[in-house]
Amino acid sequence: MEDSYKYYLGKFIEKKTTFSKPFMMFLDRSGVLDGCDEINVYIYPYKLVSIEENVIFRAYYEHIKHKCEDRYIFALKNERLLEKLQDFIKRADGGRVNNIDIKDVLDTVEEDLLWHERINHYSVSDVRNIFNELIHYRKKFKKKMINMEEVDRIVLSALFDMDATSIDGDADCYIFYKNVIELHGGINQKNYATDIKELLCKVFYDNGGELMHSVINQGIFNEFEKLMWTCYILDFFNKLNGDNVKKVIGLEFVKVEAFERYYKDLVTLVKIVEKKDKKLFVSMKDRAEKWVLDSGIDLYSVEQNHIQFIKENITSYICVLDGIRNIIKDFNIEGLKKVFKYGLENLQEVKETLKDIPYPTENTNKVKSFFNDFVELMSLVESIEKDSFRITSLNLYTDWVDLYRDKLSNLQYLLSKIRFSDEWNIIEKGRYAALDRRISNLLNKFRRTFAEFYIKNYKSWISSDYGPSRPILSSDIDKIIDLKDDKIFIIIFDGMRYDAWINVVYKYFKDILLNRETSIKSSFSLLPSITAISREAIYRNIIDNNKENVTYVTKSESYLKQEDIEGNLLLDKKINIFIYNMFDKDGHRATEDLYLFYAKQEKVFENSIKTLINKIPDNASVVIAADHGMMRIDEYINIKDVDGLTTVKPRFLESKHHLELEDGITLDNYILSYTNRGYFIGGGEKDFYSHGGCSIEEVIVPFIYARQLPSSKFTSYTVTKTIDSTGETVIFHDGKKLKLPFKINDKEHVFLTNLYRFNSLNTKDIEKIFKNQFGNAGLIDGMLRRFIRKLQGAGIKIIDTTSAGEFIVYKINTENLFGGGWNE
Repeated sequence: MEDSYKYYLGKFIEKKTTFSKPFMMFLDRSGVLDGCDEINVYIYPYKLVSIEENVIFRAYYEHIKHKCEDRYIFALKNERLLEKLQDFIKRADGGRVNNIDIKDVLDTVEEDLLWHERINHYSVSDVRNIFNELIHYRKKFKKKMINMEEVDRIVLSALFDMDATSIDGDADCYIFYKNVIELHGGINQKNYATDIKELLCKVFYDNGGELMHSVINQGIFNEFEKLMWTCYILDFFNKLNGDNVKKVIGLEFVKVEAFERYYKDLVTLVKIVEKKDKKLFVSMKDRAEKWVLDSGIDLYSVEQNHIQFIKENITSYICVLDGIRNIIKDFNIEGLKKVFKYGLENLQEVKETLKDIPYPTENTNKVKSFFNDFVELMSLVESIEKDSFRITSLNLYTDWVDLYRDKLSNLQYLLSKIRFSDEWNIIEKGRYAALDRRISNLLNKFRRTFAEFYIKNYKSWISSDYGPSRPILSSDIDKIIDLKDDKIFIIIFDGMRYDAWINVVYKYFKDILLNRETSIKSSFSLLPSITAISREAIYRNIIDNNKENVTYVTKSESYLKQEDIEGNLLLDKKINIFIYNMFDKDGHRATEDLYLFYAKQEKVFENSIKTLINKIPDNASVVIAADHGMMRIDEYINIKDVDGLTTVKPRFLESKHHLELEDGITLDNYILSYTNRGYFIGGGEKDFYSHGGCSIEEVIVPFIYARQLPSSKFTSYTVTKTIDSTGETVIFHDGKKLKLPFKINDKEHVFLTNLYRFNSLNTKDIEKIFKNQFGNAGLIDGMLRRFIRKLQGAGIKIIDTTSAGEFIVYKINTENLFGGGWNE
């Protein structure tokens, strides 16, 4: 019950009393005073008593006819009591029984805004629940007295808390009911005594919404709505006729066939909706265009200038989609030597046009995203093909890195993304396959030349120290990292290609890299490009030379679990190495194209990556590296007849003597594949993604080194503190401070700061931290109980404890920590 209801009920009663007698009487036929015991505070010194039975009432209150210090308000529940209680009525305030109803209470709110008797038709319980809303919507009518129909509109407004006071015509009724569905999920009758559907239909009928009154009454709103918007779209394309309408509506047409003579009226209705609610119009028009599109109706019968057509109908999802479909249909996707109507410059023109779509919807945004990706891909392909004659002039490793990173690396991913997002089949499957072959052939040209370039320089580079004249090799990374940094996190993604870094991994590390002095470079994998050689080369010397200061985490599974990460960070080592091997491990058994493969991998490692990033302190350096990339293998070469082979892998072979094979390049006794073809002997399953070869995708991988900015406020990862005569101030790793009115010892300090860092710790966690920091743990629980009591004695209630079996779990209460006045 609304407090305001009780307040105004009290005001009404106060107006009726003269305070001359100890009690007053009301006839409450509709239950206005039911359940209002709490009203006593508003009618003091009177106390409310409900009377239902004469005998029971007299047993308790017979004495007050003569003399009573207390004061009462008696609410008679039925008219039969009037005759039986005449002796009380004569002695009541005013010598009478006052009538009370809902209108009386509402009229008390504002003297200049009175209500019609119609309000007494509604359930008192409903009025109580929507009392404030009734007052609000009553003010919409700027006149002293309202009529019966206006009361209905106010009540309907209050029930949904949506303004129905200005409804006028079917368009307003449609918009109102549409909002009832969108905001309330439809009519929810169970909480109200009022028949809401009946009220809704009455308000619609009384205010020019005869059509919507009929639709709601019949329960066919969804079918009617589809008909209404379908008529508008078909009319827009001059295709409005009975056959087309039935084709779009389908089996549900039988429910709305009574409107068959009113198609043009429905078109007019939609045009009125457009003027009243543009956002709703755009959203429903977008949906309706998809209904018509899915029905297969041919909306175009003449040759169009499709670019101009898109410009003229930029707000129409179906027009934009059809225009794009026809432009791509006459664009040279396959790289054929024939003339096509549209070229890359036309695609760019349409892309610019799509930037200015007014009122973009989900469907138009999806089409625009698809087209933008397609334009980006075709621009890259044509640019690479145009410059491919310069391939022999790429004599510096930096030229190859720039070419691969900026142009080649994203081709296959983009094609895969476009293919997946083409839910409208804008491009036929055969054309996708032709474009895939075009890209593969283009990449194979560069793969061959790159492999020759790398093999030519490989031995001299691997035997010399890193410098400007050669790339960073996997074996150089440990020498580039400055192990003097306060804390170092080395995160290795096994098998991460450049497109995986750009499209999947980078976004998680963006903030970390932006807040540090970051160098984004590339490294070259060792040959053969396999984990056993390249990954070990990155960190083996670091581990061997810093055993006491290194924590190293890798898993045979495809992801690291949160407890793996947190458990190792509790060791608080200087150098932290984490291996994520999902690209490599899952890649060998994957069957889907890149876009879906990467999406699946992201779901696998997202939680653990976020956990790790949240635990990396601000003063830590971060290294992100990959040991090698991956190759999508489109074809396998059977080498069962080749003699002298000692090792056969999908991307490389090893032989007893020098061999030369198709699509392979020789390094000592290795034959390394550099194209999209792999090797196999006999039957069995073949990897769709693999590595070990000398392709540009397998060799050139991201290498990122992010160091603490010189201006950082932190000097070390361990928490610092300041001490003065009044106590101690603890400075946490994120810069927040806690002022303590007493001094704490080292173990208390380590416990408090680590608890803040990890949010919760159990007895075993704390034992591990103490052993690592101090060499022994001691009696942990007793020490912590004393420390917590000391904090609580100072009014600092920031640590909650719970029992979990044999362990005690300690949790930081950050609300008390930074809401109780103790932080600086």
